[in-house]
Amino acid sequence: MDTIKFIFWEVIKVAGLALAGMVAAKIISSLGRPKQGTEQGSEEKRRPKLAAWRIGLYAVLLILVGLGARILGEDWAAAIYNWAAEGDLARSQVAKACDNGQRAVDIRPKELRYWRVLERARITKGDFAPVLRDEGIIRSLNGGDLPEEDAIRVVVSHFALGHYDQVIALTGQMIRQNPYYPASFVLQGSAYLAEKKYGEAEKRFLSALQILPTQVDAVNGLAEAYFLSGEKSRALAVLDATKHYPFALDARKHFDDLKVQYGR
Repeated sequence: MDTIKFIFWEVIKVAGLALAGMVAAKIISSLGRPKQGTEQGSEEKRRPKLAAWRIGLYAVLLILVGLGARILGEDWAAAIYNWAAEGDLARSQVAKACDNGQRAVDIRPKELRYWRVLERARITKGDFAPVLRDEGIIRSLNGGDLPEEDAIRVVVSHFALGHYDQVIALTGQMIRQNPYYPASFVLQGSAYLAEKKYGEAEKRFLSALQILPTQVDAVNGLAEAYFLSGEKSRALAVLDATKHYPFALDARKHFDDLKVQYGR
């Protein structure tokens, strides 16, 4: 949908630029045309001045049209790099996705959607520090806010770098803003799990499963919290309970593997 909207508006811009250029050229060409009844002598005197004015106006028009064409060209270049980055991500060519995403952002640094593709590529690559570095830019492009889509990437980056206190603080804000978003509880539970606060982790994973019983990461986290706290039977009970819910086949296989691991 974003691609269709982009193409539509770019076509409108091209048509508008072409129309404006033609209208302006028409107006310039009509400047100084002799009116009926004008004396021949006075017209001869005015002609050099009018010619100079026309040349100057045509030059200005060409410059303006050229600037407009350049802006449109840069719009298209940034969009093409962004589409390439999205394609690279789909093909798991992460390094290329980062390079193309960076080029799109360099050309159009105020396009939030280009930043989002770049940050996705960076996280997929495991390059988390730049995501945190760019948080201020993302906020400014959102009018000072950090929507869930962007906040999750920031939280994931903090978690990957071991900033668990930051994860807990940020997910706490997200939960207050939207208490029905399971990913916030899962990330907060994972941070508590990393800090070996198993009771707190249990509460967050249970909250996530109350919202979405098929949240795989919440199941994993809850079972691990029980197992690490020495409650092996409860960990196995969590994994056994998954048979009552419509998990994908690969998730079921993963749970079976965990049961073998925890049952040893």
